[in-house]
Amino acid sequence: MVPVSLYTYVTHLHTKRGIKMNTNKKTHFFKLLAIPAIALVTASFAAPGVGQASESAPVTDNVFTALPERSLNESVMEPGALTPPPPPTLYYEGFASSLMASQYLVSAYSNLSTSGNSSLQISAETRSSASASQSGVTAGLERWTGSDWTEFGSTRTKSSGIAYNNLNYALSVTKGYYYRIKSDHWASSGINKESRTIYSSTVFVPN
Repeated sequence: MVPVSLYTYVTHLHTKRGIKMNTNKKTHFFKLLAIPAIALVTASFAAPGVGQASESAPVTDNVFTALPERSLNESVMEPGALTPPPPPTLYYEGFASSLMASQYLVSAYSNLSTSGNSSLQISAETRSSASASQSGVTAGLERWTGSDWTEFGSTRTKSSGIAYNNLNYALSVTKGYYYRIKSDHWASSGINKESRTIYSSTVFVPN
């Protein structure tokens, strides 16, 4: 509803200026002013929060608030695990850049994956430059005891005078433990030799 005081004010303003306002047009005046008022009210209902206060439930992140708080030293046991999980593997810092600066050793790679119910697939490879006369790779599996990494099974080695040497084999393991690959990669020419030792990501074999 348009306030009557607005019409009175406009009438007074016209009278003051010597303009008589036709009172018969009072109804027409209110109709004209009512159009934008109705539009404003309609827009307020159509768009909540515009021209009116609205209540909404507080926003919460169920993913994070539902999880219990854990300290950094608290380990989360995998179902069926016989030991707590190992700490994150600390990779050699600057490994990629050091290989770029190498004269003989071009790349070193390893990958550990599951193969069947109780075996793991071990892959490791070494690539050397044309300047190298010999290159090779030695890889073996390590198992986490709960406090340290220990060698599991025997290591294997492949070396030759070609630029690419790789190992790829499966190994049966004991369930309930965490495993990783430790691999040594090298390339040489005469008495000059470049080598790197890397570790794969950890794989858990459930019971």
